[in-house]
Amino acid sequence: MRQQWIRLLQEHSSPGRLAAAVAVGIFIGCSPFYGLQFWIGVAVAILLRLNKLALFLGTQAIIPPLVPVIIFCNVQIGAFIHQGRFLALSVGELSLEQAPSMLGALFLNWLTGWLLVGGAIALATYAITLKLLRRHRRTGQGQPEQPDQVG
Repeated sequence: MRQQWIRLLQEHSSPGRLAAAVAVGIFIGCSPFYGLQFWIGVAVAILLRLNKLALFLGTQAIIPPLVPVIIFCNVQIGAFIHQGRFLALSVGELSLEQAPSMLGALFLNWLTGWLLVGGAIALATYAITLKLLRRHRRTGQGQPEQPDQVG
């Protein structure tokens, strides 16, 4: 069991692959496929040969207090793309518990918005995670940390 755990931690563990796994996990976590995100994540991790644990942790970063906000942003961006205007909705009206029928009617907007909102959050997550992992690897191997140069 311990060897399996170590193998899981070390698989595909270059900074770029780990950052990609976390970012893809975030992207899946923002998706409208609640309840299926774990299974989608496992399939994508296997297919893209990403670290399964890092991808799973990325899906879990979208915690319950953020879910209505993510849904709201996805639906509003999708509505703007499809109808050219934002909807007269509040964040409270889009929680999974309060309005499943409303979300069903807005699914196309939700799906379209997810591709943009989830994609933007995933790209930002990738950049930040990659920078942190590279800095950690550099300083963790006894090399002094050097400031980033702009230019």
